[in-house]
Amino acid sequence: SEIYSEKDYFDMQMELIDRFGEMPKSVENLVECMYIRCLCEELGIESAIRDNDSVMFTMGNNISPEAIVTIMHEYKGKIMYSGGEKSYLCYKYKDNLLYNVKIILQKLIKLTQQSDERL
Repeated sequence: SEIYSEKDYFDMQMELIDRFGEMPKSVENLVECMYIRCLCEELGIESAIRDNDSVMFTMGNNISPEAIVTIMHEYKGKIMYSGGEKSYLCYKYKDNLLYNVKIILQKLIKLTQQSDERL
């Protein structure tokens, strides 16, 4: 089974719990990674590379500049942006990496959609 949306993400979690009971942390992380991949695809993120205490996202053009500015302001000092031929968004984390990356990507999608609606 694959994850293409938030509904698929929750359905897969429920199906696994229904079939096998409580999910081990490794399975939870796998499902979370599958959902994060789905979010990255929706945002046009070309790659996400983890390095020690940060994750570097290589970005396409799908994320609105307003969304980037808003998310940088909300996560002061934890998110940095570099524009150019290739754009990069770097997230410095302390803990709960998968959860926090998921939330940031969900916020970027929502902010980009709101920006698109205003155009």
